[in-house]
Order: sequence, then structure tokens, then C-alpha cells
Amino acid sequence: MITRRAFTSSAALAYKRKGLPKNKKKKGPVTPVRFPPREGNFLKVAIGGDINGDVDTIYARATTWEKRNKQKIDVLLLCGDVQTVRNEQDMQTIVRPPNFYRRLNDFNKYYTGKEKTPIPTIMIGGDHETSNYLWQLYHGGWVAPGIYFMGHAGCVQVNGVRIAGSSGVYHKARYRWGYPERIPFNGEAELETICNTREFNIRRLSLLSTPTIFLSHEWPYDVLNHGNVEDLMGRKKDIRKNPQVINRVLGSKPLESLMRTLQPPLWFAGHMQARYAATIVHKHPPSSEIWTEAVHEVENSAEPSQSLLEGAPSDAEASGGELSPAIPTTKFLALDRAIRGLSPKDYMEVIDVPISQEQADALRSGAPPVISFDPEWLAITRAFHRYMSLERSQKKYPDEATMRAAVQRELEWVRENVMAGKDVLPLDEIQQVDLTAPPPGFKKIRKRPPVKYWPNSQTAAFCSMLQIENKIDPVMQAAQPQNNRKKPKHSHILAAVLAEAEAQKAKKPADGKQKPVAASPQPIADTATLGIASALEAVTAST
Repeated sequence: MITRRAFTSSAALAYKRKGLPKNKKKKGPVTPVRFPPREGNFLKVAIGGDINGDVDTIYARATTWEKRNKQKIDVLLLCGDVQTVRNEQDMQTIVRPPNFYRRLNDFNKYYTGKEKTPIPTIMIGGDHETSNYLWQLYHGGWVAPGIYFMGHAGCVQVNGVRIAGSSGVYHKARYRWGYPERIPFNGEAELETICNTREFNIRRLSLLSTPTIFLSHEWPYDVLNHGNVEDLMGRKKDIRKNPQVINRVLGSKPLESLMRTLQPPLWFAGHMQARYAATIVHKHPPSSEIWTEAVHEVENSAEPSQSLLEGAPSDAEASGGELSPAIPTTKFLALDRAIRGLSPKDYMEVIDVPISQEQADALRSGAPPVISFDPEWLAITRAFHRYMSLERSQKKYPDEATMRAAVQRELEWVRENVMAGKDVLPLDEIQQVDLTAPPPGFKKIRKRPPVKYWPNSQTAAFCSMLQIENKIDPVMQAAQPQNNRKKPKHSHILAAVLAEAEAQKAKKPADGKQKPVAASPQPIADTATLGIASALEAVTAST
């Protein structure tokens, strides 16, 4: 009797810990949300911080925001550390102790199609990612239906809004490397180095004309001097103990140079797991320091004029409280990690970005947002491809003027041969989801298997479109499709899995009752929708 009581108590406690009901209650079908007519010429953009594989949490937050505000989010942007884990083998390519970050979590459900992506999503990579999968999509590609990875560096357009991004984190000793890493990676060392930002990509991004939104995982160097540091230290005491903060070298110097060069209106980041807003005033013309030989040699002597721990006024305060509209500014916002129990406003922000009347009318008519290639980025990719090194040593780059001239020549080629007279080329006309890896629990996957290589046709299709060598996946080079718009076939493994899932759906009751996605139990704070000129003004004032 005592044993039975103890067992019963333990079972009840287990249910309580997991948040599972003892008796499942029957729930009716999910009622689709009906949104009122759209107002204004805006693209509604949500931005999320690190999710570390917890895809359900960020989608629950976004859909709850939609219901509360009765507005449809057009696109969700994720600032790295997404962890696109498809199966147990992918778990072995994440840099972290196995019992900490290496968990299957939720992504595999969206990868296999068991769960549908509720909002079109664009992501960059961080420093805790499935390195094998994201390397195979170096130039960008669909990691799951409805979730697009911009590549190690990239730029795309969403209904005319240009969004650029840089994946990974900065490491001074590896910044000038090529890409010597190969799948299967040689232990933890290569898993770490493959996530380091390369000069090759920073130089490529520096040749872009100004994008509207820029995404990075790491913070640009010195952004702490442009916001309310004292408030940050009060909320995140572990940041005060961070050696990079103490030594005044927090952030990426290449990203700071890139910010000074591109001067984008909006910049979002993750990584530090803290919400922090800053305003950077660009008092000088766009910089070309990325192309100087001595750039990015970060030394401790390059210290800000004020102590980061003492707090620093924003540039708006230093200039008298108002910013001249003639002076370009960048609104920076870092977001916290998406964790159940954390206030949702800390890890997600929703803003309005102006778009043309034509694009707004298309969205009002019910058409889905269109994610398309950026012609200028395609031209940069062609111009730079010959300098991409697969060895540790990197080829010498030409000067900036030479490369800008090369990009202009390649832009004409892209307009003639890729765009073919069209203004917009949707991503899915060239790249389609290629579900090559088996799902978790597949009978041929052991508990701790070696890293497996599954070729991905999306990189082959991208290289074929631009008529460049496929350096990422040479095995697929000979098999590149002649017709870029031909959809790749799923692997026989995934086809069987999807067929089984369809069969299970057919067995469900005719009333179509399904379990709805669980929303965050935390109260959702209202998030003001703002125009691009003032998208982060309220954030800066309240942070």
C-alpha cells in the first residue's frame, strides 16, 4: 500500500511537472482567426530572439499576438540560434554539452510537415546551430516548409522590403580564414569554427545598397555606448560579469564597420539573451574601412570614451534630445531568448514597415507575402564566388572599386539571364524544400550515430541559376537540374513518412477535431505597431 501511494504520488508529480492533464478533455475544432481589413501601406514584421529549437514557443507568441491585436503578421524574422534539428544525427553537430543544448525540441515537426508553419519565417544562423544542415545551405534555402535560411550571409526581399543578414559570431583569429571544415566535422573544434563569421561574407555584405532591415546574431561592437546601459545591468546582472563587458570589447568589430557602411534604419540581434535598445547616429558618410588592410584588428586600447558599466547617453540625448531627419540613424534592438515563463515582450517585437501601394493592395486582397531573391545580392554572389576559399588560407581580394565595378557588370547579367525582364523572382521558383534527412526515431538511426551527410538539391539549384561552381556540394555538381524551376523530389524515406502521416490523418474523425497549438501562459503585453521612422522609438524610451 505504501509503495502504491508513493508511486501514485510520483506519477501525479510527473504530470504536474510536464504540465499534462491526467484525463484528456475532448476539444472542438480550431476556429480560424478572422482579421479585419488591413489599414495603411505596411508590412507587419515580427522579430524573435534565440529560440534554441523551441519553435512552438515563438509561434505561440506570434499567433497569440495576432489574436489579441486582430492583425495578421506577414513575416517572422529570427536572429540565430534556431537549431534546425531534423533527427538525432543533427544533434551531434551543435556546439554544446549533449545534456544542455542538444535536444530534439520542436523543429523536426515542422520539417516533416506534422506541424504547419503558421507564419512565413526568415532566419539567420547563430553559434549553436546544426552545422551540417546549414553548411549544405550555405547560399540559403528552405530548412523546412515556410522557414527560409538566408545562408551564412544573404539578402532577400519581402514585398519589396530588403532584409539582409549575417550568420555566426566573430572570432579574431579565424576571421580571415577560408572554409577548411568538411562534413563530418572533426570534433568540437570544427563545429565551433564553422560558426565563425568570415571576412569573405562581411566584404560581400558591404557592397549592398542600404537594406531596410539587417539581422545579426551577435551585437555590433560599441552598441552599449548608445543605449541605457545601467538599466541593462540592473536587469541582467550576469552581463556585468561578462569579460567582454569588463574589457570593453563586447560585440563584433566587423559588424560595427558593416553598420557604419550600410547604415540600415533597423538592426536586430540576439545572442546575449537580453532585450536592449540603442540609437546609433551616423554623423559621417558610409565608411569604406572594411576594405582597408588594417581593419578589424580589435585591440583593448580601442576603448570607448566612457565606461560601459557607468552607462552612456544615447546619441539622441547627446545631441539635445532630437535627431535631425537629414542625419541617418540606425535603431538597434537586441532580443532575449524565447523561453516559456519569460515575458513575451522581451523576446519578440512587432513593427510596421512601409511598402508601396501596389504591394499593400496585394496583401489586402489576401495574397500571401512574397519572399524573393534580391538581384543585387545575386550579382554580388557571382562577382565574389571566385574568391571563396575551401582552404584555411584565403585568396587575396581586389580593391573596393574593382569589386564594385564587377558587381555592376554582374547585375546586368542577373537582370538579363536570371530576372529575364521580371521585377520579382520568388524564392520557390528556384528552390523548393528538399526533405532529404530522415525524421527522428527512424529505424536506421541509432541513439548516438556519427554525423551523416545528406546532399541538398537547393544549393545545386541556386548555383545552376547563377551558373557558378557548386563548391558546397560537389557531389551534386554533375546532377544540377537543367531546368531551374523543376521541383526536386523528396527522398524515399521522407516520402514514406509523409504518406504515413497522411494515412493517420485519414483515420481521424470526420469532425476534424485537432489539438490547438498551446499558447504561452504568460499575459501578453500590447506591442505598439510603428512606422519605420519610429519603429523603435518607444522601445528605446522604455528600455
